[in-house]
Amino acid sequence: MGWVTTLVQKLGKKEEGLETLPFSEAQEWLESQGKNLSITHNLYKELSDYVQKLKDERWFLECKLDKWEEKANLLFDPKEKQEVILFFGETRTFLDFLTFAKKMNIEKMLEINKILEKKVEKLLTKIEKSSFAHEFSFIFIEKGIKQDEEVIVNPLIQVLIRINGLREEFEQKVKTAEVHNIIVLQEKLVNLQNLRNKIRQIREKVQERREKLDVSLEKKNNKEQELALRKNTPTYSNLAQIKDQRQNLFKERQELETELLTFFRDLKNALLKYKDIQPENYIVPSYISNPLKTFLEDEGLAIQHVLHHLKALIESGKIELLLKEEMFLRNLLGSKSNDYLSNAHKKLTHIKQQIEGITHAFQDRDFLVRVEEIEYRLTHYNQQVEILQEEVVFLEGLAREKEDDCAKEQYLFQKIAKEQLGKNIHLVLENF
Repeated sequence: MGWVTTLVQKLGKKEEGLETLPFSEAQEWLESQGKNLSITHNLYKELSDYVQKLKDERWFLECKLDKWEEKANLLFDPKEKQEVILFFGETRTFLDFLTFAKKMNIEKMLEINKILEKKVEKLLTKIEKSSFAHEFSFIFIEKGIKQDEEVIVNPLIQVLIRINGLREEFEQKVKTAEVHNIIVLQEKLVNLQNLRNKIRQIREKVQERREKLDVSLEKKNNKEQELALRKNTPTYSNLAQIKDQRQNLFKERQELETELLTFFRDLKNALLKYKDIQPENYIVPSYISNPLKTFLEDEGLAIQHVLHHLKALIESGKIELLLKEEMFLRNLLGSKSNDYLSNAHKKLTHIKQQIEGITHAFQDRDFLVRVEEIEYRLTHYNQQVEILQEEVVFLEGLAREKEDDCAKEQYLFQKIAKEQLGKNIHLVLENF
C-alpha cells in the first residue's frame, strides 16, 4: 500500500463535523454547492447579462460587416481587397460561434469562454499583422465622401477587444464568487472516475491472467507426473543415454553448419560476380540463396570446381573487388585445404546417419516419441507459467500505483472542499 493511500486512510478517520459523501453522490453535491454560490453572488443574472451583451455585439458586428463588405469593393488594390474580404469572412465564422443554448449554466459558459478567448486572440493577431489594421479608411466613405473625423483604432479590432473585455469581466465575477473551485472539484471527480475505471480494468486482467495461470500450472503438473512415471522405468534409462548421444551429435552438427554458413556468407559477394560471368552455371545461384541445403545435396561437390575457378578469376583480375575484400578472400580460399569441403560433407553425412541410427536402434519408438512430446509440452507450460506470473506481478503493481493516484485525488478533493468551500467532508470511494 502506498504512502498516499495510508495518509488518506488516516485523514479519513471519524472527526467532529465530518460529513460523509459517497462518490456516487459527489456530482450532485457539487452541483448543489455551485448553485448555492451562484445564487449568493447573483451569478445567474450576471450570466444572463453576459450572454445578452455577447448577442448584442454579434448583431452589431453582423450589421457592420454587411456595410463594410459592400465598401470593400471600392478598394483598387486586388491583393488588399482580397485580404479584407478574407478577414470579414473569418469574422463571420467567428460570429457563428457566438450562439448559445436557451439554458446556459456557469460551467458551460466557462468552457465556451476558453474557446472564445483563443478565437479572439487568433483573429486579432491576424488582423494586427496585416495592412488592414491601419488602412481601413475605406469603410467610412459615404457616397464618395470620406468622413472628416479621424478614427485611430480599426473598428473591427475595437469590437473584438470589447468582446474579449466582456469575457474577462464575467470570468472575474465568477472568480470572485469562487465558483471555479467547483470546476476544479468536478475535474477531480472525472480523474477519480477514470482512475477507478482503469483499476477495474487492471483487476479484470489480473483475474484473467490468474485463471490462465491456474490452467497452465495444472497442465504443467500433469506433464511432470507423466514424465516422472516414465523416468522410473528401465526403458527411460536407455532413452536417457540415447538422448545424451543425440544431443552431442546435434551440437557437433550445429557447430559445423555454423562454420559452413559463415564460409559461404563471406563468399557471397564474389559468387554474385561469378554468376554474372558464368550465368550458365546452375549451382551457383543455389549456393547464394540457400548454401547449407545446397551443400548437403551437392553429392559431387561441384562447388569445389567453382571455387578453384573463382580464385583464378580473382587472381587474374577478371573479378574486380575492393582491395580489402580481395585480400580477405584470397586468404580465406588459401587457408582452406582442397579436402576442406569434402571432409565437411562427409562429416555432416556421417553425423546425420549416426543420429538416424541411434533413433532406429531404440526399440520402443512410441516411448521415445511420447517422452519427447511430454518434454516439449512441459517446456512450453514452464515458459507460459513464467510469463503469466510476471504479468500478474506487473499488473498488481500497476493497480497499486493507480490506487495511490486515486487516493491522492481523493485527498486533494477533500482538501480543496475544506479550504476553499469550508466543507469538511470524507469522500467515500465505494468498491469498484
